[in-house]
Amino acid sequence: MSVSLLERLKVALADHYEIERELGTGGMGTVFLARDVTLERSVAIKMLRPELATAVAAERFVREARILAKLSHPNVVPIHDAGEVDGLFYYVMDCIQGETLDERLERGPLQEDDVVRLGRDLLAALEAAHGTGVIQPEGTDHARSAARHARLHGAGTDRRTGHATHGPLRSGHGAVRGGYREALVRAEANR
Repeated sequence: MSVSLLERLKVALADHYEIERELGTGGMGTVFLARDVTLERSVAIKMLRPELATAVAAERFVREARILAKLSHPNVVPIHDAGEVDGLFYYVMDCIQGETLDERLERGPLQEDDVVRLGRDLLAALEAAHGTGVIQPEGTDHARSAARHARLHGAGTDRRTGHATHGPLRSGHGAVRGGYREALVRAEANR
């Protein structure tokens, strides 16, 4: 009988974290809710899916953790630890309570004030990330709205080059031209 990924991670990180349950799986990784036993607090642990753990994917995953760890912004989820144990690559970040933007949108459209507030938060985070030469989040699953503000978690890298991606913010209506501040000014002007 094969050991589940959850069980493998529990054993691999038992000295530092109590893994509670899986929170979700994305294109590259799986995120688990855990408890930091030393600091006695909840954390989220993102783990590179083992079936994707090639040398290139592992390098991209570690690069993502390093990029995020360098960012210090109230709208970017901080990274606290990263490593590899028994072939499992992982990084540890704050556990943010709240629904993803996708989950929120499933309940219906946002009110105009909420769109502007969330847009302001996410644009500020993206501007901070781009200021360090980073990022295009891979989708709205990288945003959580909690306590009436949004925070980004996860950074994308170009799958062809392995470098942090650059590019315009995309929306259902196409690319936002200009900088993030300009996009926010236009959004507020159109209210």
